[in-house]
Amino acid sequence: MKVLWEKIREALVSALPITAIVYMMALLPWFSFSGTQILTFSISAIFLVVGIGLFNLGADLAMTPMGTHVGAGLSRQKKLWLLLAVCFSLGTLITDPGALNMGSALAGLTRLLGHKAMTVCMVIANRRAHEANTAYKNSIDDLIVKVLERI
Repeated sequence: MKVLWEKIREALVSALPITAIVYMMALLPWFSFSGTQILTFSISAIFLVVGIGLFNLGADLAMTPMGTHVGAGLSRQKKLWLLLAVCFSLGTLITDPGALNMGSALAGLTRLLGHKAMTVCMVIANRRAHEANTAYKNSIDDLIVKVLERI
């Protein structure tokens, strides 16, 4: 239980600055937050801190030891190609789909809260084809203009 409270404290320290900024903005005359919005934000901030604390505790209890054992086993093999293959596989099979799922989660959360939102993504590089859009900044500007025209 002591470890959980430590993780929640770490999460609180991370979330406190932005939470304080939102509360200070609520005091300014340029922003008008209703009581319901402040209450919803406060409850969401509490759930965020507890959720991050639980996630970090789970990562420390399960994922970190597993990663330590897998890393130790791979390094004992003394096969650089195997280590690189495992790292590449984890990075492309787990990390990239996770980013796509985050966009879906954000869209679902905004619908749940009754807001209208959308996620716009742009592919900058294609790893499999070994191609990259080096002029992506112009493409992003064009994408922003197109999105703003359509909404």
